[in-house]
Amino acid sequence: MSIVVERGIPMPRAPKMSGKIVYPFGEMEVGDSFSVPLTGELSSDGNTDKAYRRISCAAASWKRKNGRDFSTQIDRANSIVRCWRIA
Repeated sequence: MSIVVERGIPMPRAPKMSGKIVYPFGEMEVGDSFSVPLTGELSSDGNTDKAYRRISCAAASWKRKNGRDFSTQIDRANSIVRCWRIA
């Protein structure tokens, strides 16, 4: 099998995001928290809910940029993900 290089094929435009989810990290004081519903979809690791993964990754990014620390946990009894500011 050989792979053929093709030229002159335009790249499709990236789809526009319907709107980024903005979490309220900047408004939070130590001890504050927020929650979002579980999505019911597994993330790429196959073990965690996508909502948990999105929030924990966003919190880690916020920590790197702003020096604030967060803890994110799944509350299966209430079908939510909760994120606390801890420092």
